[in-house]
Amino acid sequence: MGIQLFEIEQVSDEQIKAFKLEFNKNKEIIQGSNGLTTTRSISKWRKEIVKLRKKSDKRRMEVHQYFIIDHSGELVGMIDFKSKLCPYSEREGGHIGYSIRKSQRGNGYAEQALGKLLELIKSNYEIKKVLLTCESHNHHSRNIILSHDGRFNKTIIINNREIEHYWITL
Repeated sequence: MGIQLFEIEQVSDEQIKAFKLEFNKNKEIIQGSNGLTTTRSISKWRKEIVKLRKKSDKRRMEVHQYFIIDHSGELVGMIDFKSKLCPYSEREGGHIGYSIRKSQRGNGYAEQALGKLLELIKSNYEIKKVLLTCESHNHHSRNIILSHDGRFNKTIIINNREIEHYWITL
């Protein structure tokens, strides 16, 4: 059961709202969503996502937001790519962040989405390696990173949370 990565123009507000609602009900943060968890306005959030795609300058990094859509057309997750690292993403977020809705976890969607995104980065950017991070207790994310040849770099402590750093060579 394959997935596709869609851009923001290819998904409806209703799909995004339903996706967000599931995370809110489970009291989870939507990693790799660039603020969807806390936004009050989907339309304002959409505009911000489109702005983030523009080429980066010294003040702003280029961010590409993708929606993970399954074979039936359901929005099952989100994944993003930051073309360069800012101080926050160097410590905690990395180049890539992703989330799969709780009802769809265990179906291999995150692993497939990461693979597709890595191929997209490899063919469109001159980046040689990407940083991914996960909390030390998140064994599923660690295994997904390792399945794409992620190499452990270090663990850092932020607010009593252990954050593991992995590099994937493209």
